[in-house]
Amino acid sequence: SLVAPEDGVRVALRARGDEAYRLAVRPDGVEIAAWGAAGAFWGAQTLRQLFPPEILGDRKVSGDNWRCPCVDILDYPRFAWRGFMLDVSRHFRTVEYVKRLLDRMALHKLNVFHWHLTDDQGWRIEIKAYPRLTSVGAWRGAGEALPPFKYDKSDARYGGFYTQEEIADIVRYAARRHIQIVPEIDMPGHSRAAAVAYPEILCAGDDKSLSVQGVPKNVWCAGREENYRMLDAVIGETAALFPSPFFHIGGDEVNKNAWKRCPRCQALMRKEGFKSLNQIQNYFVRRLEAIVRRHGKAMIGWNEILQGGRLAEDTTIMSWTGTKPGYRAAKLGYRVVMAPGPYTYFDMKESPLDDFGHWWAGVISLEKVYAFDPLSAGGLSPKESERILGVHAPLWGEFLTTAERAQIKTWPRLCALSEVGWTPQAERAFEEFMARLGPRHLERLAVLGIPYHVPEPVVEIRDGEVVIVPPYPGADVRYTLDGSDPGPSSARFEGKPLPRSVARKIKVCVFAPGARRSNVIVGAKLRRKLNRAGCLKPRAAVETTMPAYRKYTPEKVVDWKPKTFFWSSRKGRKGDTFTIVFKEPAALSRVEFPSGKLQDASADCVAHGVLAVSEDGRTFRECARFVEGLAAADLGGKKVKALRITLTADHQTWIILQDPLLRP
Repeated sequence: SLVAPEDGVRVALRARGDEAYRLAVRPDGVEIAAWGAAGAFWGAQTLRQLFPPEILGDRKVSGDNWRCPCVDILDYPRFAWRGFMLDVSRHFRTVEYVKRLLDRMALHKLNVFHWHLTDDQGWRIEIKAYPRLTSVGAWRGAGEALPPFKYDKSDARYGGFYTQEEIADIVRYAARRHIQIVPEIDMPGHSRAAAVAYPEILCAGDDKSLSVQGVPKNVWCAGREENYRMLDAVIGETAALFPSPFFHIGGDEVNKNAWKRCPRCQALMRKEGFKSLNQIQNYFVRRLEAIVRRHGKAMIGWNEILQGGRLAEDTTIMSWTGTKPGYRAAKLGYRVVMAPGPYTYFDMKESPLDDFGHWWAGVISLEKVYAFDPLSAGGLSPKESERILGVHAPLWGEFLTTAERAQIKTWPRLCALSEVGWTPQAERAFEEFMARLGPRHLERLAVLGIPYHVPEPVVEIRDGEVVIVPPYPGADVRYTLDGSDPGPSSARFEGKPLPRSVARKIKVCVFAPGARRSNVIVGAKLRRKLNRAGCLKPRAAVETTMPAYRKYTPEKVVDWKPKTFFWSSRKGRKGDTFTIVFKEPAALSRVEFPSGKLQDASADCVAHGVLAVSEDGRTFRECARFVEGLAAADLGGKKVKALRITLTADHQTWIILQDPLLRP
């Protein structure tokens, strides 16, 4: 039952806002108390998660009495903005897909759906005043004004758009789930779909330059006054469909070369006294700002909208190129939504083994998403910290050619983001999150029919044995030793380490609810943690008999930068040497010389070799042999002039050498 809160609870809920709730499950019943409707709704979502996963399905289940544990929960979100962005321009998603996504967002207490409706590859929202935006701009393929996208599987006609009636229906659907929808009409760049429908919006002249994605003629002319009247109509029709107070104008990655060569834009620069193209962008954005405000909304845009000058105080910045632009914006007085690529861009690969996904922001694992704290740095004052509205995960659609691919990129990383937005930082621990995620919550995703990414196990060499670490307690981990990929009937890992001899031939896979499986891990990695604190960094010269591969020169071993290394361009040979001569002798208590890759010290490492030291630079004495790619020796404070590695057998791999650790 939904009840009026008791006096003490009433005060607590009111202090925490409309999204706070109190859930009490007792032997005689369930009560949800809240100050606002949103809180009552979130309390109901928590209750759903207390029941067996089958309660989320759409089929009748018999023989279950639907028990849930007795609890007493007082809960409220850390951030008011907990968002997810779906790009439907690159690859269109149906109305049914969007509604199912909203259902799943609601279950995870996410409250902002950012709908990226237009871009270079398609215009997806009906605008009655400009029908060609969809009759022409919503379609691509052979014979269409828009060419096939480079990730399309064929040249066939492809596209689609949402009618205003469909959008209104989706907006109502979201509102019933306490999710606001923020529309995005991307401009002045990323507008090729609009330009093929109405070429007159482009700059005068014959600019042949390309955007960062390689797209021509995709920027609105800032000096054409008719464009602002057209945008007023587009923004007006769009704003009327969405009750959200925010309107997203994009504003990122604008190819300004068109403005540089356009006589209208150059005349605008002379008229306004502009000295740079960034000032044109600021002019365009401020014109949009006024239009958006006239239609009852506040503008939000990607962090590039701050290029060229100040904006209105009610404009919000979405920080995507990192966290620093967001912190800078907060210090300037703007509200900020944190969506930094290196933490929250779900179009990035979740694992190096993924077969599709972007890479420019690195691999964004489940753990990296969960580790993100929007307030962990930046030197913000308490008042400035209050301007950080929350967290946001964009899902760009270039690689997501199917609905299944889109969901694999979304889940379970969106589960992690929901906790970043909801749970206080001090109360979050990744190991505890993983224990709740699998297999229980993964069963919920399976019941919902979600094709999700299965977290991978860790397969390592530790103390001379192969150890498999499941991604979560109770994971069904299977392995093979005969070169075949593991299947559901392969040997199950029961927790006992395996012999070191299987390190190179073992294959491991996790099998998860819903017939899902992880990427196959091939071989065990030797992960080495190097403590460089307090180590010496003397000037030195290097000599070696091994040729270097490209930029991985011998000198990289003595530049004392942890991320650089020497890499030979051929296999190591018996008798090969690598000698470091210090400019001045160094008194060393201990030396550690690591080889192999940082992420896997057993790859391209010295398997057969010795380390020798010299006090005069001419006479060497052996002090250590390489064991699993590392040579280490205690030297008792002796002064050392040189170090030398000698390979004692032919190797089957190239050789990587890292900086030696020289302890005084």
